[in-house]
Amino acid sequence: MMTRSFVAALVFALATGVASAAAQSEAPLTPAEVSLQAFGAKTPACLEWNDSCATCSRDATGAAHCSTPGIACQPHDIVCRVSKP
Repeated sequence: MMTRSFVAALVFALATGVASAAAQSEAPLTPAEVSLQAFGAKTPACLEWNDSCATCSRDATGAAHCSTPGIACQPHDIVCRVSKP
């Protein structure tokens, strides 16, 4: 016969395992996927974008050029500041 504490521990272990498996199924974004360069590649209509640390812009050929971020800067979400009309 199972005790209540054993059943409670078993239910907790199963619930934790299911939650852990669900969390692991979503792959985290890699640094390359959230980089300024990746943002520019994914949004060709954006002419200027930044992450509050560095700013990127496209030249006449469409190539992206980015500034260097400050040493203690904490980047935020990347935002398109200027789009093609």
